[in-house]
Amino acid sequence: MLKPHGRICFGDVMFETEAQRKAYIASISQRGEWDSDQDIEQTYYADLSQLIHWLEQYRFTTSVRRMDDGVYIVYAELVY
Repeated sequence: MLKPHGRICFGDVMFETEAQRKAYIASISQRGEWDSDQDIEQTYYADLSQLIHWLEQYRFTTSVRRMDDGVYIVYAELVY
């Protein structure tokens, strides 16, 4: 539970969209970079566009910082 103007921060591997996630899985599968294609398909990675949409729907202001390929930090502040 956050008070007004409370802040939360998420840092993790995320994909900008579901389409980007699918394209990434296809590319690593073609290159043979995973022992099992199912490993990455069964691991949950946040969809950045959905996360931002959800936060803004619940009255958070957000900012996103890309740290590396696929690694993002999302800052959110609850506004009333």
